[in-house]
Amino acid sequence: MQTIAAPVLAAAADSPWLEMDRIVKRVQPPKFPNKDFAVTAYGAKADGKTDCTAAFQKAIDRSAETSGTVRVPKGDYRIGPLFLKSHVTLRLEEGARLVGPGLFENYPQTKYPRGIKGALLSGADLTDVAIVGAGVVDGNAPSRTKEQMRAIGTYQPRLLLLSRCNNVRLQGVTFTRGPNFHVSVTGSNIVIDGVKFLAHTDMPWTAGLGLGGQRIHVAKCQFENGDDNIAFGAVDDVLIEQCRFGKGHGLSVGSYLHGPVRNVVVRDCVFNKTKAGLRIKSARDRGNVCENISLENVTMADVNAPVSISAYYGVKLRQLDPNERPKPVTKTTPLYRHIRITNLNATGAEIAGLIAGLPEQPAAVIVFRNTRIAANEGFRVMNARGVRFIETTVTARTGPPFTLTNTTTDATGQ
Repeated sequence: MQTIAAPVLAAAADSPWLEMDRIVKRVQPPKFPNKDFAVTAYGAKADGKTDCTAAFQKAIDRSAETSGTVRVPKGDYRIGPLFLKSHVTLRLEEGARLVGPGLFENYPQTKYPRGIKGALLSGADLTDVAIVGAGVVDGNAPSRTKEQMRAIGTYQPRLLLLSRCNNVRLQGVTFTRGPNFHVSVTGSNIVIDGVKFLAHTDMPWTAGLGLGGQRIHVAKCQFENGDDNIAFGAVDDVLIEQCRFGKGHGLSVGSYLHGPVRNVVVRDCVFNKTKAGLRIKSARDRGNVCENISLENVTMADVNAPVSISAYYGVKLRQLDPNERPKPVTKTTPLYRHIRITNLNATGAEIAGLIAGLPEQPAAVIVFRNTRIAANEGFRVMNARGVRFIETTVTARTGPPFTLTNTTTDATGQ
């Protein structure tokens, strides 16, 4: 076993960093309505047998006329696809459970809004929409292996899909047993507070939360998934704090980056038995700018790779070629820069970490400060500049703690 503390390198000025701790103040919650519309008043029966889809949709439509709350009392309600509306809050009381049809083959033929292929709950271009309470949205999907899912050969629905929506709040609710992403939200002013995303952890593609847009705050959430716990597309101004990440692929950026990822803070979180911690993944055919990312005050236990930043998505670690020749830079060439990891304590890792930029576009200005990582293998860095390990210790069970290839450890990266 080898332990080494990387030399303390001269710290550069913080001028490359934007002010990143300002996100919560900019997120405006939706305006919660007061008028109450109980789904039971529209014919919904909490017997777990009756199809309540029409009753729920009537309550949602009626609530939308006056900006109201659709209240779901305790009990099990069988539903098909429902369409949310602006200025409507869906409140699931404790003990309330919405039970979906399971796999997409059981869904009725339905016309969805533009940009939505299929979902149990969905909405597009909405304003002031919320799902709150202590109830459960249960996709009712049976566990399936990767081979079984591939054999089905069809799209699988989200439990909740909100596209291009403004002022969204999800609070207290549990999303479980989805056959695909449990929740996908794009838009602006998004608050997700105290929500649980619980999948069949041995079922492929059952990601927890997909996000895209601006001004997003995720707090006190719990994740147990069969794919990415949280996945980013294009985002700007994101704060994730006080969350617990269990089984799953971790906090993932990419692999397809259809727009820039900027100004993301992850702090005061716990990862346990997660495949990866912070995972930034893309490739030459699907990249974009990814900058100003901060991971702060995080604990990881038995996480395979606490930090993985790679522009070689789909290429295994042993297949990376440090002698690869540069290729032309295009609009889809990944650009990773200004990433900082502070106060990270990780134990039981397989590999301490990976940074793999491209020879034509190295990863730049990545700073580790006050970090402790214990792993079977050390930290590998290739095609990077301005990488700094400050007051950082890596303990490797086998091999060197650090392997640096085509990398500079000064503060000159741009």
